[in-house]
Amino acid sequence: MRSKNGILLNQMKYTLELISDVGLSGAKSASTPLEENVKLTFLDYDATVAKDSDNKTDKTNDPVLEDIECYQKLVALRVVRYAKRAPGLGILLKRNPIKDLTVFCDSDWASCPNTRRSVTSFVIQLGGSLISWKSKKQHTVS
Repeated sequence: MRSKNGILLNQMKYTLELISDVGLSGAKSASTPLEENVKLTFLDYDATVAKDSDNKTDKTNDPVLEDIECYQKLVALRVVRYAKRAPGLGILLKRNPIKDLTVFCDSDWASCPNTRRSVTSFVIQLGGSLISWKSKKQHTVS
């Protein structure tokens, strides 16, 4: 969408279709994408995965894994309910002249309480407009 301030990039059509396809058109929107103070990893799950990978057994019938998949679906539905709150939310690429490129990066050393892996992230802004970002849990233990 173009305006006198710049160009707004959003995925309103996709968001509205997703809300409809999931069947949440009549549901209330959520104020946050995730519930506050909830961890997305479980000690039991991590221990089961580590044990099974050592034994190289098939995890298809693992009840803990099924619970995790169910939880992930609930989290995904919560994110869709959050997107329902403002489906036109997007990134504004400002019309102002581009004067600077700003990059922020950070690393949380061993921040995952279960795996002790570090999380690194970065944000890139071009003239005050967000153009790229990423957050990633490292593969190796700190």
